[in-house]
Formats: sequence, C-alpha cells, structure tokens
Amino acid sequence: MCASAVDSLVQDVRARTSSRKPRAAAVSIPESYIRFPLAFLSRASVDSLILLKGIGPVLADRMIKARTGKRPFSSWEEILSVRGIGPKKLQSLKAQAGIID
Repeated sequence: MCASAVDSLVQDVRARTSSRKPRAAAVSIPESYIRFPLAFLSRASVDSLILLKGIGPVLADRMIKARTGKRPFSSWEEILSVRGIGPKKLQSLKAQAGIID
C-alpha cells in the first residue's frame, strides 16, 4: 500500500471514530443490593432494578409484578419463577452481590 493510500485510510478511520458519542459512565451496583440482595430485589423500584447488569425495564417490571401482593423473595430459587430469569441470569445476579456458589 502506498503512503497516500495509508494516509487516506487513517483519515477515514479518524473521521468515523471522532463522530462517535462518548460512552456513558459505568453505573455502580447499589450498596443495598450488595449487602441485602434478596431484600433489594423484593423492594426496589424499576429505576433501581435496572441498575443491575442484565436487568432492563421489562424484566424489572416482571420482577415487581411477581412480588406484588405476595411476601418478599425469601430465596434465590423464588426469583427463578420470574419469566426471563433463568439459571444464567440468576448466577449473574448472585455474582453481582458477591455470592459465589
């Protein structure tokens, strides 16, 4: 490749990457989730639940509906009853709270 072709390619890459939006700052896991994860999952709002990796607004809403009118989640296995939470997602939630099986 000649020098002018390389320069052109470099300018093209710079032009494309300079127009990208900066990434949002990483959101930290709420301290209350780390200390009391089941209590957090039983009482948190949608806005709080979506701070957890892998939980979006739809899944957060399902979690709230699953616990509404019932007692708080008392075990991790109860969380598996929420549609969209399977063994892998449950493991991720536990890991975020520092629980290692």
